[in-house]
Amino acid sequence: MLKTKDLLQTIHAINEILCEENPTCMFLTLNICIIDSKKQVLEYVNGGHNRPIFGNFRDGFNFLSQPKGILVGIKSKTEYELASRQLNPGDVLILYTDGITEAMNPKLEEFTEHRLLAHINLQQSFFRTRNYSNHTASRA
Repeated sequence: MLKTKDLLQTIHAINEILCEENPTCMFLTLNICIIDSKKQVLEYVNGGHNRPIFGNFRDGFNFLSQPKGILVGIKSKTEYELASRQLNPGDVLILYTDGITEAMNPKLEEFTEHRLLAHINLQQSFFRTRNYSNHTASRA
């Protein structure tokens, strides 16, 4: 079992394990984040996963900048990049799966990341008036 809080060490270890012991060539995508509430900093790495959405109710939401990183389990010794962002009161981090963005309507059009972002920005008033973390957890 890996026991570290170092995100780069963690993603490198996961990648190497999958590359070495993976006869069926399986891979995965992931985001790994640590929120340091004392320093008010978000640190994160990305292994080919959907771009997280970040923002607040005052300024709106946008995609979080993507650090360098590909799918996990594809190539041994892959370089990943650590990114960080200062947090402010009221900031929100939204993580989601491709099951949302690749969902199709009756016309077989995918929902897409951009539609998700637009929908979140349209819903700011809903989130302002409710405890969004409890609401989201109860729907999961």
